[in-house]
Amino acid sequence: MKVYNFVFILLLLVFGCEKDKSTEPKNTDIYTYSAFDSTGTKVIQGWFEVKVVDPSRIEGSWHLRKLHNVGEFGPQIGDGHLAGYIYNDSISINLNPDFVDNNIILRGPILDYVTKGEWSWVTIAGVSNKGTYKAIRFLPD
Repeated sequence: MKVYNFVFILLLLVFGCEKDKSTEPKNTDIYTYSAFDSTGTKVIQGWFEVKVVDPSRIEGSWHLRKLHNVGEFGPQIGDGHLAGYIYNDSISINLNPDFVDNNIILRGPILDYVTKGEWSWVTIAGVSNKGTYKAIRFLPD
């Protein structure tokens, strides 16, 4: 099952990017994404696309799925729009920037082509759940 998911994402990236590359923005990156619960179990998997809007601001989209039917991980299932900031080699991404509450926030350092840190599901009552994440930038040949 894991190999199938990886092959599917790889095919999606390869064939989905077969447009005229001269017209594509050069500042867009694609990351594979895994989120883990507080015990270290992988609970969310997918990918997101990030475009640098200006030196400190990013926007993009995400495409994620839940791996287990145990636990509540907030609105990070399905597809959505993201927005965030880069500062001092760290990243802060909101997976639900159009929500007043019920947000998924990713925060962590950017190390070469990997960012990993903490995700938090923040509601009007505060942090409802949290864990860690790892996102690896797709590096085409």
